[in-house]
Amino acid sequence: MRKKEISYSSILFNFIVGVILGYLFKITSGTDFNPLFGGVCWEALAIVISLISRVTGKQAIASNVLAAGLLKEIWISRLLEKYYPIAPWLTRGQDFTGLVENNTIHLGEIGVDPTVLINNTTYPVPFAERADVPLALSLDYYDTQGVVVRNAEQMQLAYNKLDTVIRQHGHALAKAQSAKAAWNFAPAANSTFTPVFTTKGYPKTSYAAGARLPFSLDRIIAAEQAFDALDIPAGNRVLVLCTQHKQDLLAQDVNLFKGFTDYKNGMVGQLYGFDIYTTSQCPTYNNTTLAKNAYGATPASTDAICSFFFVADEVMYARGTMDMFSRLRDPEAKGDIVNFQQRFVALSIRNKYQGAIVDAITAAAITNP
Repeated sequence: MRKKEISYSSILFNFIVGVILGYLFKITSGTDFNPLFGGVCWEALAIVISLISRVTGKQAIASNVLAAGLLKEIWISRLLEKYYPIAPWLTRGQDFTGLVENNTIHLGEIGVDPTVLINNTTYPVPFAERADVPLALSLDYYDTQGVVVRNAEQMQLAYNKLDTVIRQHGHALAKAQSAKAAWNFAPAANSTFTPVFTTKGYPKTSYAAGARLPFSLDRIIAAEQAFDALDIPAGNRVLVLCTQHKQDLLAQDVNLFKGFTDYKNGMVGQLYGFDIYTTSQCPTYNNTTLAKNAYGATPASTDAICSFFFVADEVMYARGTMDMFSRLRDPEAKGDIVNFQQRFVALSIRNKYQGAIVDAITAAAITNP
């Protein structure tokens, strides 16, 4: 009975592939070709190849091309249809997807601004050529691990079953991409254009030696002041709170924090010039040097959690190609193995105008004023 089910499924699959190919031929050729005839021809071709294989005892063509193949277009289109970043703060960056060519983005970092002369009396007016720096950004590879799927051929014709597999891979890709984006959107270390500073704890509160100083509202004010000092225009500043820092703010003043909390479009709210979001994927810093830890580094006792902030115009993200890989009727897995590969990148464009607020640990007992 099982063999008959597989045969019927293969026949239906071959016919659908033929109809699709016939329809594409009709569009590209501009003729009155009937797509159903394409389905019949493809089915006949599959039967001929099958007969050749039976007579010769050899496989005339790879089984995953015709009778036992997966139509990648169906799987990939469903994945793209359901694929979306799980981090709304990520999409605040500039979408450079339209600039992607061969999974590479070609950019140029513009040179310095021109000098402004006031009440000039020297002529001719001096000039200087602006030197731009060309940049070529290659999109990263994001590969999902293979997942064993039972009856993958039949599943592609039953979308309710197909969606369960697609949802897993789409969620895994989005989660990995937003984690890398969070790491890239946070600065490497403290500098003139990338302020990194620590938490100070709640006002008028004592802390024992070795205690963690919680995130407080005055740290958001400090972030605002840091960006003000850099003459960054208001209206496009983004603060991403780690979940622990969000809880710190709730503990400090529940009513105040609830007053501006609004989960519309994933945004917590607005405060002190920042659009505020939350995530559980913030990078960690060294609690002594305040340098950002390497991506994917093994957790250490010196790790300190952070929240980070940035200017939306100074970060970007881009999607490239999506591809699918499969191995059908695997003898060891006793099923069909599928996985996906997505090209994606999310970066700070100039590594400027990013900031981070890192947890501080008290070296000695303190009492905040």
